[in-house]
Amino acid sequence: MPKYRFNLEDHIVIADRGAHECEDVMHAREVADEIAERLVQTQPHLVSADQGIVVRDENNNEVYRAGLDRDSVRQRRGRPG
Repeated sequence: MPKYRFNLEDHIVIADRGAHECEDVMHAREVADEIAERLVQTQPHLVSADQGIVVRDENNNEVYRAGLDRDSVRQRRGRPG
């Protein structure tokens, strides 16, 4: 199973939880969205256009960014699920 890194970033890495196995990129996106939603609920001071959960693959390529800005939060919450 491929490994992905989920980092809380603000133009620089400010928190790194290490690599985690996910089935594929779509699963990694779901995990990032869940982390972002949890942070918005528990750490509202992080809600900003500069912050996000950035997902990187094993080659350190950015494959997804779950923004912590208000528009990104609204979009994620509007998804059926």
